[in-house]
Amino acid sequence: MTSHELICIVAGRDVPPVHPKTQYVQVGGYTAVMSAAARPAILLPRSRTAALKDAAARQAIIEGLLPHGTVLVARPDQWVSHTEAEVFLRCNAAQLDKIAASLEGKWQFQITISWDQAQVMDRFRDTPELAPLFAQKSASPGQLEAALDRLRAGLVARISDILDPVVSDLIRLPCADDMLANLVVLVPQRAEAQLDHCVQAIDDIWTEGLKIKQIGPSAAGSFALLDLQWITDDQIKAAHARLSLPAPATIEALQSARRRALMASQGDTSDIREAARIIAASAGAAGQGFHLLSVLSEDQGVATNTWMDVA
Repeated sequence: MTSHELICIVAGRDVPPVHPKTQYVQVGGYTAVMSAAARPAILLPRSRTAALKDAAARQAIIEGLLPHGTVLVARPDQWVSHTEAEVFLRCNAAQLDKIAASLEGKWQFQITISWDQAQVMDRFRDTPELAPLFAQKSASPGQLEAALDRLRAGLVARISDILDPVVSDLIRLPCADDMLANLVVLVPQRAEAQLDHCVQAIDDIWTEGLKIKQIGPSAAGSFALLDLQWITDDQIKAAHARLSLPAPATIEALQSARRRALMASQGDTSDIREAARIIAASAGAAGQGFHLLSVLSEDQGVATNTWMDVA
């Protein structure tokens, strides 16, 4: 089967207008947006320039879909056929419902704040973090570094307090040496103007020394990035065996089997929960292999499956 890269899923009954470089598969209230180009026979390494160009083109497609519904971003380099996309949407509909509901009406913005390191000591010399250093005759490099770390932490906390009334969620990303903060925030669409006021309030802390960049709006890919895992027929059978549950199983039977297994377990229960998740999703696969949905976030860097619980 010919496969295409999955770019995102759009939640909404209306099918978005087709971008010339995409094609769609729709099931129920979800549209899988895929690249028009088929997967090459061999995926060769790309140069950094080519990768950045591809990422920019992908981002432009995603941002163009924002007016047409809640856009759920897929991790790059995931390839599915039309049939696999249809099965994926059927099998993972309940989980997609929960993710889309949590992100409905919200946009993501990135806010990076750099500071003028050469002027920090003069600007904040009277602060509780730096004043003791100026009161003594000398300070060791270690004392200076510790004081600057405390100053940075205090300013970041102040920035977070300014943003707190507006943002629904916030992720702190790693900072370059000259950065004070590198933040990704989730903001209700209606609060975009309020976010601008918050950024202005942050700038007022030190207008001459802070350099602020605000990027967005965009889909909330930092908070929920769709990750697809291929589940084979053998894995479905193994999941049923783990819960001692004949196939096919009703949701009531699955819930009961899951509870029994959890109560009987003396240790790690992750395999029980994963088995239940596979069985629940496989109901839409007609006994065949399918892609199971997990969710990644930049905050955790790992897949999280708390979006869906069958009991």
